[in-house]
Amino acid sequence: MAIDARLKGFLRRLARPLWRRIWVRIEARLMPIDDRISSLENRITPLEDHMQTLEDRITPLENRIPTLEDRITPLENHLQTLEVEWQENMPALLNTVSTVGAFGHELVHIRRDLEEKIAALRQEFDAISREMRPDPESRHSD
Repeated sequence: MAIDARLKGFLRRLARPLWRRIWVRIEARLMPIDDRISSLENRITPLEDHMQTLEDRITPLENRIPTLEDRITPLENHLQTLEVEWQENMPALLNTVSTVGAFGHELVHIRRDLEEKIAALRQEFDAISREMRPDPESRHSD
């Protein structure tokens, strides 16, 4: 054992100067990293505080989600019903809208036809009225 202790002591004395030189370089490289870590830790604290504030604001919103889902479900069902009815009735509506123009055109023709018939009836009425009137010249001749 004495040899092991002596060997360890000798190796320590031999390695100590080398280790000190290496350690100085290692520390020189680690110092900027330590400074950077400290800087990041200082910047993280306000972010953590802000995150906690946001979590506090989110909690009531999360609690409202089930209530909103309960309100949305009937609306979605109603919307689905409206979509089905829309798809069923839309072709008939489009057909009706497309026939309005044709119907108006047909009404114009019917109106013209009726106006012509009314004019013809007036002429016929006037002719019959003239025939039924007594002739003023025939009275004077009697």
